Amino acid sequence: MERAAQRIRFAADVALASLGTTQLKPDTLGGRNSALLCYVGAHMAQTDDWRIDHTGIGVSDIMRSGRFYEASLGALGLQPCVRITTTGSVATDGDDIGGVGYGATFPIFWIDIFHPPGARQHIAFRGRSREEVDAFHAAATATGGQDNGPPGPRGGGYPRGYYAAFVIDPDGNNIEAVFREEG
Repeated sequence: MERAAQRIRFAADVALASLGTTQLKPDTLGGRNSALLCYVGAHMAQTDDWRIDHTGIGVSDIMRSGRFYEASLGALGLQPCVRITTTGSVATDGDDIGGVGYGATFPIFWIDIFHPPGARQHIAFRGRSREEVDAFHAAATATGGQDNGPPGPRGGGYPRGYYAAFVIDPDGNNIEAVFREEG
């Protein structure tokens, strides 16, 4: 529970920094939680189909998985936004890394050593084009991912215009990139 509280406090600090401030007026949730909610509300909640704030998985080797996700998610325009230490504080150069949050401007996907690895999750990241999906698959397989379905249009039970690629990450999770074409 303490680690979860540390992550929330850290995410609030990231949100505050992105807003160019170090504090907002406290309310019933407290200043840091309020800042996080304000950030999310201002930047993400305006779109009705944005309903997941963030997600993450436990990994067995943070450095190996970090290389894999930095390359594969980088192909989708996502990058490491923040790194935390094994004690949950903001990491600086030379610190032992306990977690990494990836996103375009805000950490929406986390890998960490705090949760048990090997739960065999399925996570789909949205690509903005077929080319991004192709690049995701190439980067993922070049950095230790195993092909679990090459880039291409999907048929069967998939909706029309569903262009996707699948890889198995170093901990056995099924990671997908999908571009939903008009169709």
